[in-house]
Amino acid sequence: MDNVIFFKEEFINESNAFTKYYNAIKNSPTKGKCLIADCGIPKDKILIQEKPTVLQVNPLCSCVGNNESSLYRCHNCGAACRIFFTCDGCNVCIFCSRSCLLEAYKDYHRYECYGIQRHFWSMDDTDYSYLSLRMMLYGASKKFETDRMESQYGSDKNNYPFIYELESHFSKLPWGMINKILHSSVKNLIYLISKTTFFNQFKEENYNLDDLYLYVGGLLVKHYCQAQTNSVLLKFYNLPAGFGINIVSGRGKAICPTIALLNHACSPNAAIVTYNGFLVVKTLKPIRKGQEITICYQEVDALLPHAERQIITEELFHFTCNCNFCIYERNWSEAPYKCTVCTTGRAKKVDLENGKSMGYCFNCQKHFNLDGIKENLKIINICRNLCKYTFFSIYDNIS
Repeated sequence: MDNVIFFKEEFINESNAFTKYYNAIKNSPTKGKCLIADCGIPKDKILIQEKPTVLQVNPLCSCVGNNESSLYRCHNCGAACRIFFTCDGCNVCIFCSRSCLLEAYKDYHRYECYGIQRHFWSMDDTDYSYLSLRMMLYGASKKFETDRMESQYGSDKNNYPFIYELESHFSKLPWGMINKILHSSVKNLIYLISKTTFFNQFKEENYNLDDLYLYVGGLLVKHYCQAQTNSVLLKFYNLPAGFGINIVSGRGKAICPTIALLNHACSPNAAIVTYNGFLVVKTLKPIRKGQEITICYQEVDALLPHAERQIITEELFHFTCNCNFCIYERNWSEAPYKCTVCTTGRAKKVDLENGKSMGYCFNCQKHFNLDGIKENLKIINICRNLCKYTFFSIYDNIS
């Protein structure tokens, strides 16, 4: 394997997102960076446990709950809290603790507070302007350090080198989307220049402000495209009603450099779960050595027909899914019959000039009669209808 980086950890901890299993990052010419298993991994095992590096909790400007017994989501870490601290400036964002408030204010909230008061950013799930601003502010808090020699994936110290290297599909975007991204990024840049003191911290270091404006504007465009491709949709689930608290789940988006390495598959071998402030990746089935670890993007419903799934992946993520499940469905729709000559190839129906039809095998390239297959399909349909009729009859008698 070319360009592979290996990781090993004995236990899960907050300084490294990987677990005790071996994992490797491989550079693929078609998929970019992807995560593969360097050993056999059983089912129901935790692969990654990572805190979001950059977090956006939705909605910002409306309360998550509706009475005194409701829980709210921290604007910094996303934790559910009943007792919270509210920002005195915007009087909108809440925080689970004073230390969380001070940390958020130091890193980014002092620059976004004015804009949140005036609903400067749209919290629509299709807009990544606000999330890209937070990614840039996170990089500014790390002095835009992109050298990852002393950093590792999932680290609490500095994940900006890995965020900076995230893949994007900017070259595949249509002109209308590019214009939208440029417009949103320019708005953010003008806001930072005219309404905040963000650039004051660089004046003492003798930076050329004109060059710095261009650099920050480019970062906003870059991070917008990266967030569009690599963000994880968060779903905070309700607690059982037995707690006596009215808890609304809430939604959000997060940037996790390690989880962003996982590519999409309509029939994945792993899944993401939000648990106790962490994003946990857990295996759904056994994974062989050398097999890629995949997840199903939450925007894609694996139960949809193949054609509809392709539309979603192409329109939202600008790639054509070629997972094993899609290849199987595509081959089945193009060649749904099994060849009766070679018994291994797949065949399609071919209409002849005399009005009849024959089967044509792509493997042995021979024609064969479809009469036997058609009779078997009729029997299958009769059995399906009989089973369906019997099931509904039993259900009606029970009800």
